[in-house]
Formats: sequence, C-alpha cells, structure tokens
Amino acid sequence: MIYYPLSVLMLAGITEVLIISTPHDLPRFKDLLGDGNTIGMKFSYKEQPSPDGLAQAFILGEEFIGDDDVCLVLGDNIFYGHGLTKLLASS
Repeated sequence: MIYYPLSVLMLAGITEVLIISTPHDLPRFKDLLGDGNTIGMKFSYKEQPSPDGLAQAFILGEEFIGDDDVCLVLGDNIFYGHGLTKLLASS
C-alpha cells in the first residue's frame, strides 16, 4: 500500500518524505525503500510508538517540517479522478 501514496506525492512534485510508522513496521519500510534515491525521492523515518491519532504526525514530524509547507498522506487512501494529475501538479 505504500507505493500508491508515494506515487501521488511524486505527481505533486513532493520528493522529500517523512515516513511515520509503528516500531514493528518501520524497519520493514526502511529495508524496502531505503533512502529513496532509487526512485528519485528522499526518505526520512520516524517511529510512532503508540497510535495517538493523525495529528501526532505533525508533532513527530515537527523537526522534519520546519517552516516548509506540508502534506499528510495516509497509506490506505486512494485518490483518483479526471484531472487528478493536473490538480496535483498545480498544487
């Protein structure tokens, strides 16, 4: 499920991504994706020790985000529709 949200971010021109996951799954994502350079992206990783809600992603990612604009994409959301690629490119 991670490849689809990454492709949506790529279509939006977003290449620097913080992947947040559980202590159990995060090492698996690191092994699978590495630093992202093979697909033209740059991945950082952060552990979410307990499921404390979506808003916690912004707290965990505070240092990564800094003063930049931010986008939150969940691994199980599917986006589709006419003009999606154009919309993402213009966002």
